[in-house]
Amino acid sequence: GRSSIIWGNHYEANVTVNGGVYTSDDPFTLCGNNNVDGLTTFSIEGATINGNTSGIWLSYGAIETATITGCTVSANYPMYIATVQNATISDCRIDGTYSGIEIKAGDVDIENCIIHNERFLVDDSVGMSQTGGSEAPIAINNGYCNSAQVTSVDVTIENVTVTCDAEGYTPVVVTSYYESESAKNDSDISVTWEGASNSDVTFCPTQSASTLSVNGFVAVDTPERLAAAADNGSNVVFAADITASMTVDAEQIITMDLNGFTLNGGTTRSTPAIYNSGTLTIIDSSKDQSGVVQRSDVNAGSYYVIDNHGVLTIQGGTVTNNSGYPDQWQGSSLIRNIGTDADNNAVLNIMGGHIYQKNFIAVKNDDFGTLNVSGGLIEAGEAIGGNAGASAIQNWNIANITGGTVNGPVMTCVWEGSPDDTVYGDSRTIIGGTAEISGALEASYDTDHPSNTSRAYIEIQDGATVEVSSVY
Repeated sequence: GRSSIIWGNHYEANVTVNGGVYTSDDPFTLCGNNNVDGLTTFSIEGATINGNTSGIWLSYGAIETATITGCTVSANYPMYIATVQNATISDCRIDGTYSGIEIKAGDVDIENCIIHNERFLVDDSVGMSQTGGSEAPIAINNGYCNSAQVTSVDVTIENVTVTCDAEGYTPVVVTSYYESESAKNDSDISVTWEGASNSDVTFCPTQSASTLSVNGFVAVDTPERLAAAADNGSNVVFAADITASMTVDAEQIITMDLNGFTLNGGTTRSTPAIYNSGTLTIIDSSKDQSGVVQRSDVNAGSYYVIDNHGVLTIQGGTVTNNSGYPDQWQGSSLIRNIGTDADNNAVLNIMGGHIYQKNFIAVKNDDFGTLNVSGGLIEAGEAIGGNAGASAIQNWNIANITGGTVNGPVMTCVWEGSPDDTVYGDSRTIIGGTAEISGALEASYDTDHPSNTSRAYIEIQDGATVEVSSVY
């Protein structure tokens, strides 16, 4: 027959299976119950299940608990966990064609499993349907939250090995349904996978109002979702390229994962791609480090890509722009790091990533700014075929370069403000550790104020590699 065992059919059922070998089109189909008090439960241990269409199919009404332990399951859809409120899948071997485990509602724990799937498909066009959709070793959506009588989907993955025959796959695909009788339009989906990268999950937020997240990072794919997450102080992971300006307020502590996508600040004057007054960390979990923060400027009329007034740490991704000209000095720095006063310094930590701009300053450490470079690649000017006057780093306060590679001039400058002749104090650039610098080193002060007693200092410590083309 089509199914070895069918239980439930919208009535209360408590099912326990121990061992055995089950082979048919759909070996286990369990229908839940939304008609009477008391919900269905399901437990199976140590079974071998060989299905054609499905292996274990749990759907059509709320199922209170499902426990699947020590089973070997193979089918086109080995485990279809559609309307279970609380499920545990542990110590199983799962082999699928379309989706190894498909989850549509409730709390699901997947532990100590091996999952193999043949196909991988990301489909974000199925929001008005309850069938079809993405295919992956673990496919998650909120398509049956109403039927399961729950308001969210929460999946925890621990010690799971995932493989797939398809190229370019991710172990998990998360899709949010909308306009479906079985789905709640605002049912949130969260995935917690200790030790996994955010890039192991592909998100399809579609048009729903749901919040999708992995390991505490909220998936964003529109300017509106990005702004809402930043306002809430949420860590964010990009699920698409976004053209917008992101603002981080003073009280916020946020990590932004580019995840291989681009944040583009556009070309609006005086509007950076990122304005940070809080504490912001930029990472890029993509395997090829293809995430980018940029504006779309060409030559003049440009602005900072990142304007930092708080604490900014760059650990990955690329920051770039096309400000300035190859043959004249006009443009905007790529990153500005500027504090308010001596008691309110801005801090810029560069630990990784690629920061470059051909025809104007790449990193400007401005008044009351502290710059710490311990990794990454910073490039500007002639070294990358651009304007000879463009500095990789221009320091007006305190810069500590202890690692990474700087390819282009490093300038250390000091000045007094007009008209009140504010004294900003000495500027110092300390180069040491494992830093590698290739380019001119320059120390200068503002000759418009000859009474200025502040000076610019450059200190090179043991360990650093400095190939100086000229010293000023």
